[in-house]
Amino acid sequence: MTVDDIRERIKKKDIELYVQELLQFENTFDGFKKAIEPLAERLKIGRVAGHLHIEANIKSVQDEDRHDVFYAGDGLYSEKGKYQKTFQAVENGYCELTAFPYENVEWSEEEKEDIALLLEVLYLHVTRSRLIRKTREYSYCNLITMLPNSAGFVRIIQQHLQDQTICQYNGFYFNLKSFGLLSYKYGGAEGDLMIKRYAVAVRKWLAEDETLAHLGGDNFMALVKKSRTAEFLHLLEKVEVTAKYMGRVVPVYIAAAAGAYEITAKDRDPGNIMNGLSIAVSYARQHKLPYAFLTDKMLEETVDVQRMEQMLPEALEKREFQVYYQPKVDIRTGQIVGTEALARWIHNGEVIQPFRFIPTMERNGFIIHLDLYILKRVCEAINEWIEKGYKLVPISVNISRNDISGVGHDPRMLAERIIRIIKEYDIDPKYIIIEVTETTEASEQKDLYDFIKNMSEAGIATSIDDFGTGCSTLSVLRDFPVNEIKIDRSFINHEAFSTQDQIIIKSIIQMARQLNLNVITEGVETEEQARFLLELGCNHAQGYLYDKPLEQSAFESRLSVGGYDRKI
Repeated sequence: MTVDDIRERIKKKDIELYVQELLQFENTFDGFKKAIEPLAERLKIGRVAGHLHIEANIKSVQDEDRHDVFYAGDGLYSEKGKYQKTFQAVENGYCELTAFPYENVEWSEEEKEDIALLLEVLYLHVTRSRLIRKTREYSYCNLITMLPNSAGFVRIIQQHLQDQTICQYNGFYFNLKSFGLLSYKYGGAEGDLMIKRYAVAVRKWLAEDETLAHLGGDNFMALVKKSRTAEFLHLLEKVEVTAKYMGRVVPVYIAAAAGAYEITAKDRDPGNIMNGLSIAVSYARQHKLPYAFLTDKMLEETVDVQRMEQMLPEALEKREFQVYYQPKVDIRTGQIVGTEALARWIHNGEVIQPFRFIPTMERNGFIIHLDLYILKRVCEAINEWIEKGYKLVPISVNISRNDISGVGHDPRMLAERIIRIIKEYDIDPKYIIIEVTETTEASEQKDLYDFIKNMSEAGIATSIDDFGTGCSTLSVLRDFPVNEIKIDRSFINHEAFSTQDQIIIKSIIQMARQLNLNVITEGVETEEQARFLLELGCNHAQGYLYDKPLEQSAFESRLSVGGYDRKI
């Protein structure tokens, strides 16, 4: 292509074709120099420079200001006679492009028109190159705060590893406490702004060589100098931001739960650091701690959990989960009035207790499969007992709160599945009690109410477990169509009952009886506790005073005799 060809294209304002010439140079400024060199020589252009300025805005917490030289000829250029053109940037800023002539060169008006068109082409090239650059940058940053995302954080760790500076830092993964409630109170849009203000506040506290990353939502990571670890953890206890509420700007104080990782010379893999941080923050959240440093014990527990997660589907398929039964007893007569079905995992002859696998199943959503599996085994047992001629008692089957209100779960669909199973086994609904726990979350309460209502309409009784430990006790008694409440063991596991204990338990029992609800107290271990409950009007108890959870055969033996000789 000749100089005249290029000049002719520009004269015709055929910018698109000229841009195509630039694209063959992969949008680099070196490529631009090669593309315009013939024209620059023809027009005696000694230098082409640019200044791009974008002010801080909702997409970026920092100004963007850069100066570039796009073309530099071999000779000396002159400031005198320069031609400058300013373009309005899309985002609150401008792009100023300037062409400088060689010394002792003065452009004609026609040449200035050509240069103006050349700068227009260059502006297209600059904005397109910036878009490509920003797109690459955005893949490594969070678009709300413009902080590094997880991929960007990994790149920074990799750079520190390469520079052998990583051991100067401790890693942190922190999650904002109760931010969902704040977002609900102030609104989603204001919640996003609070996240951004939080990020600005923490970033302002950090040193220039320290890093803050935003993984999304209310999750952040940081690299902080080891000498400043204690100060940083103190900062996370309370960061002040502002929020608009009912037309006023109000202060909001945000605390975070943090997982910390002490990076050592042995750490050469960013993935291990990220994984360690995830384990530590999970531990802090589960144990309601302000922070937790990763320990070998946490790693061992995580490996155990991961191994267990892999085993669960096969264990369920092989029916390794067995149903144990813990009787509910009438304190006055010793007669069995019901029982609770409890899951036990028998693996290679070892009994794995629920505290080892239930939390894992609730976290990964597998709990619903176990709960429905136990319900089916209970239905099978009821049919066996009918054939054997045993006198049946109602059996409580636990349904996890996550089954009802977990992500992707529908309380009505769950109710339909339970009803369908009971019908498939041809079980009289009066022999099944569905046991659930109360909740303080408004959205979960709505789901729980819908679920209990569906159970009630199908003639299936429901029981509220751990009753009295939540904040919604009175509303549950008043609004939910439940049939039974189980008073939590925490009310009676003291060596001596306090006056406050007596008042609380007595009030609960009286209210429940007035509402025609059955009351049972769990965790009863001594005759003193049983006698006290009887005096308060609670006639039914469950606990080691009578029996621990029993294998099916042992429970059948107990069921065949009807109860216990112990009477209060």
